[in-house]
Amino acid sequence: MTRERRKERRRTFRHPVEVEQEFAGRRFSATVRNIGAGGMFIESREAFVEGDFVRLRFQVPGTASFISVEGQVMWCDPGDPAAQREPGAGVRYLDAPEWAVAAIRRFVEGSPAPGARGD
Repeated sequence: MTRERRKERRRTFRHPVEVEQEFAGRRFSATVRNIGAGGMFIESREAFVEGDFVRLRFQVPGTASFISVEGQVMWCDPGDPAAQREPGAGVRYLDAPEWAVAAIRRFVEGSPAPGARGD
C-alpha cells in the first residue's frame, strides 16, 4: 500500500475526537495523535476500513468552537504493541470550513488564535 504524501504540516498532540462511522451507524470516542489542515491520525481500537467515510467532531486547543467535518479513511495502521504504537487511521477532511482550516493551521504553526490571551 502506498500512502498519499502529506501536503500540509502536522502537529503531534493527544486530544479527544468523536467519530461517527456513518455507513455502519456507529459512534465512538477516540484520540487524535497528530493533526494538520488536511487531515489527522486517529488512534483507536475501533476498526476502520480504508475508503470509509466518517464524521469527526473535535476542538482545536485555543479555540472555543467545535469543528465538525466529514472525512475519508485514507489508510489504516494495525498498531504495534512492541513499539507501543496504538492502532488507528489516517483521515483526510472532505468538507472542512475555511475558518476551521485556518484554526488548525494556526495551531500547527504554533500561532495563537485571534483574540486568545497569551497568559
